[in-house]
Amino acid sequence: MIRFDALRSTTFPRSATWRTPRGLRRALAAVCLVGCLGAVSLGALAVADLNDAPAQYTTLRSRAGWVLDRGNRLHYAVHITAGRILAICPCTRDAADRQYWRAGYHAVTPLQREVAQAPRPESASGWIDYMVGPVQVGLAWLDDAASWLSQTESHLARAP
Repeated sequence: MIRFDALRSTTFPRSATWRTPRGLRRALAAVCLVGCLGAVSLGALAVADLNDAPAQYTTLRSRAGWVLDRGNRLHYAVHITAGRILAICPCTRDAADRQYWRAGYHAVTPLQREVAQAPRPESASGWIDYMVGPVQVGLAWLDDAASWLSQTESHLARAP
């Protein structure tokens, strides 16, 4: 027979409390940081595409629909990212090739086309170049954003 009062009096040592291992906390923080940076980046690309939506789309809803349907920056970034992730495993390389093919339709600049058509690397230095390509496209987009902001700022300064 089990005595419940005996179970109640049992105390656990301090070391038995639940603690998250320090490495796991850091890994979760890194995943959250990467996720937040990705969300902010996709949001910025969506805003850039929203700004480029044709004038016939007058409402915010219609412009957002255009971005989701035809926004080149947003779609290019999603297809390249998906392709890079899928290219890691040999079992998903066909799906990666399909994503690169789709990214080619959204590539606007020669650098974007080059990144979308880059062959699969076979050496360590090739993998570095393979991963640096999308970063170069992102830096070009940041340069475009900075020049757009400086033009917008100068237009606002001239306004009466």
